[in-house]
Amino acid sequence: MGQRQPERRSSRWSLDPSRPKPDGGFTLLELLIVITILPLVIGAISVSMLTVFKLQSRTATNLAASSGAKVIEAKFVNDVQSSQEVTTSATISCGAGTPIISLSPDNAELTMITYAETGSGSTRTMSRNVCVRTSTSTPYGAASSKVLSFSAPSYVVTVTPAGTSATSWAASPGMSIKLVVTSTNGTAYSLTASPQATSTSSGSPPGSFSPLLPLELLGGSCTSVTTCTCPTQNINITNHGTINVGTSGSPGWIGIANNCSGSVVTGNGSVTGNVLTYANPPGSAISGSGYTGTTTTSPTMFTDPLAGMVKPNNPTACSAAGTSSVSGKTFSLTSGVYTWGSLNVKSSSTVNVDPTKGPCNSINSQQYCATTTQEVVIFNDPVSTGGKSVLNFAGDSSCVSKVVYWFKQGLTVQSNDTVNFGLATYIFGDTTVSPNTPTSSQNAGFGLNLQNGSMSAASGLLMYIAAGNVAATASSSTSVLGTTTYDGVAIWDAAPGSTTFTWGNASSSTFGGIYFPLGIVTFNANSNSTAKFLIAQGIYNPTAGGVVTLTG
Repeated sequence: MGQRQPERRSSRWSLDPSRPKPDGGFTLLELLIVITILPLVIGAISVSMLTVFKLQSRTATNLAASSGAKVIEAKFVNDVQSSQEVTTSATISCGAGTPIISLSPDNAELTMITYAETGSGSTRTMSRNVCVRTSTSTPYGAASSKVLSFSAPSYVVTVTPAGTSATSWAASPGMSIKLVVTSTNGTAYSLTASPQATSTSSGSPPGSFSPLLPLELLGGSCTSVTTCTCPTQNINITNHGTINVGTSGSPGWIGIANNCSGSVVTGNGSVTGNVLTYANPPGSAISGSGYTGTTTTSPTMFTDPLAGMVKPNNPTACSAAGTSSVSGKTFSLTSGVYTWGSLNVKSSSTVNVDPTKGPCNSINSQQYCATTTQEVVIFNDPVSTGGKSVLNFAGDSSCVSKVVYWFKQGLTVQSNDTVNFGLATYIFGDTTVSPNTPTSSQNAGFGLNLQNGSMSAASGLLMYIAAGNVAATASSSTSVLGTTTYDGVAIWDAAPGSTTFTWGNASSSTFGGIYFPLGIVTFNANSNSTAKFLIAQGIYNPTAGGVVTLTG
């Protein structure tokens, strides 16, 4: 037998799949690949997770800021739209914190709403504070506060036009109020709102003269339910006069600022409207059988609803003489200062005033307009014609105080004159002289006198009578509308007196709001006049007949 040879073993790996592989672990190459790739994968996952966490935090911040902005929007816009007065004064506020803006839904500030901020930097918050008082002579009660926004480092309020709102209460109708809130992430939220037009419609009586009523009579006053100063009458139409308040089938409200008996004397006249008095036993305010309506009492004492309205200012920055040209009986005037008598305007003339030209068409002395300049025309002496003339005073459709006419010694519209007033502010007399001193040489009798002529201002205006009278006599025809800038007031007479405004025997006269806080309005026989609203001490007709309608 031959010797058995030992089995030869190969030093290479076998390619036979049926043979078991050696248990040798990872190779060096595999370990190097894993060590190189694994940090990249882990790093990518970490970055993704960090991004998700950052987005989550940012989203939460944005949602919180957006939620805060929406809470502010819901309150702020509504408060502005309902407001009658506004101020950004730091000394007028309700509740804790630094005031940003204060608003009041009434003209007596019986309710004050203050948006205030507390804290500083990124921890600054905004709160809405509400304070209420029962009358102008009583203090406010404790503030009711609610935090509206968190972690907003910046709150900025802009009131346009500002008027006197930076230092005191100012009438808010006609203003635009903007609030910008910047959150901690730098996102800015902007809210802009404007007060809604004042409602003067009929319906349920308000607790005070806000919103404006079609007829509000301020004669007399009360400091308590039992302490009142009583006028002779607030309404006296014993000579067959007629006052209709409201619209046909819907009587409007007549507000009377006292609780005196016999405030409404009808006699042979007729009054239609619902009377609202302060704490007065129903029915005692009415004397006579000519009243149609209901009487209602209010627990709130009445005050002048427009007392906070800012009067226009004398345009004293204009001192240069205006330029004029004459072609036949047609006079062309620019802006500037004039002596009317030297123009020698005779009867049957036409006077055209274009304030966009001349030396005083860029005066930095304006009140409500967003622009920075004003166009000014000043007449140093009485303005009147010989009759049968046409006077055209151009205005500016953008703003009632963009153009100002100053009749230092009044305007008289004589027999068969026609006066067309553009959208502008017309000042009669000197606004710097106290209305309580009408005997001043600057203001004695200097008002608006319409004698058997016609005047119109279909686009709206403001006529401010510093201390003279307003009289429309004979068969004059008038159409004078107001603007929202002055809460719809077309004629504002600041003078005291018993006959500061007279409606004559006009076949048809239409007015916007008429505001005579110190005077009594009279209307004569055969007059037929309509106005949006009337605020005065009282109203009466000294002669038989006449109809006044206050639509609201």
